[in-house]
Amino acid sequence: MAKITVNLFGELQEGHRAKGISPVNYYFFITSHETVESLIQHMGLNREKIECVFVNGRVAALTTKLKDGDRIGFVPYGTPGPHRFLLGIYNSERNK
Repeated sequence: MAKITVNLFGELQEGHRAKGISPVNYYFFITSHETVESLIQHMGLNREKIECVFVNGRVAALTTKLKDGDRIGFVPYGTPGPHRFLLGIYNSERNK
């Protein structure tokens, strides 16, 4: 098993807080074949609310394979315009 760190931003935090789970620096254990997409399913996140995913500080595709020590960030729709460009999610549709 590999251990990763997950951070949820914006409205994605609400569901985890309601379950008593920290949405910030949440440690999650994964199998060796886990991808970003399968992590979304295992965490019970609503894929339709996620605009962009970061793996180790870089925009990543849903097919990205995860490994021990990875840091994952899930960003919801609604990030303000200038920040979208600076974060690299101005054209995140190409990463799906």
